[in-house]
Amino acid sequence: MDNGIVTDAHLRTSDPAVFAAGDVANAFHPKLGRHLRVEHWANALHQPRTAA
Repeated sequence: MDNGIVTDAHLRTSDPAVFAAGDVANAFHPKLGRHLRVEHWANALHQPRTAA
């Protein structure tokens, strides 16, 4: 963990069978080239589609 659960751009954690989404995810943002954690309801609504 580093300011949340660290994930790749597809919301995978270091365990390929575990994903994190929403406020807890510190996801890699490919356009910014860095990890970013956003505390907003829209992430919880839209990130599961990315993980799937």
